[in-house]
Amino acid sequence: AEGNLDEAAKVFNQSYLRNPETAQGNLELAREAYLQKADQALNQSDFDTAMEAIEQALELIEGQSDESNFQQRSQLNMLRARILTQAGRVNEAIATFQAITNQQPDNQEALVTLASLYAGTGKWDSLQDILPGIAAKPELQDIALYLEGRVALANGRVGTAREAFE
Repeated sequence: AEGNLDEAAKVFNQSYLRNPETAQGNLELAREAYLQKADQALNQSDFDTAMEAIEQALELIEGQSDESNFQQRSQLNMLRARILTQAGRVNEAIATFQAITNQQPDNQEALVTLASLYAGTGKWDSLQDILPGIAAKPELQDIALYLEGRVALANGRVGTAREAFE
């Protein structure tokens, strides 16, 4: 399977199906093969292949509900959303970040990235809706003030925007 990441992942997955004792290790190796495939595709700006690899990695852990698989699923979905953003598929990225923040309201990276995408696409009402969640986190208050200023400026409230920026 050397050099062919799809084949390597298949071999690890088939091994998983045949030998439950080594299941977790083989799943991890298969997931790593798909992540490597995604990384190689991203290095070549091949977003479709990168997305395919992430989807394949997600399929490996589908239906498994332990905490480690939840974390892996979360990380893969974050990577998926970043790839969608890089590929210019912003609406799909927004939908993915919304799903992540709905499941993990304390995921600061997802929350701030979602806010940034809202601001970048002029979705000021959507940005306004998530600002309280950002402002409630002490370490994100400066970001919240900046975003509040952006919303105020976009809505023609120059005085409020100036106050937020100062």
